[in-house]
Amino acid sequence: MRYVFAKGYIAVNGASLTVSECGKSGGGAGWFEVWLIPETLRMTTFADKGVGERLNVEIERQTQVF
Repeated sequence: MRYVFAKGYIAVNGASLTVSECGKSGGGAGWFEVWLIPETLRMTTFADKGVGERLNVEIERQTQVF
């Protein structure tokens, strides 16, 4: 969560997405939200994912530099 911030970028399952909101929960865990537009849902498998399914999350290299 150190590099995740609102309006920053994060890659989820290889798709670069803009973080809309983020925060920290108790115990140091964090959360973030992204908005998925219809075109992104059409071109990815995100629409097939359910709650609790695993995703590959990577911090975008551009964000790591900051």
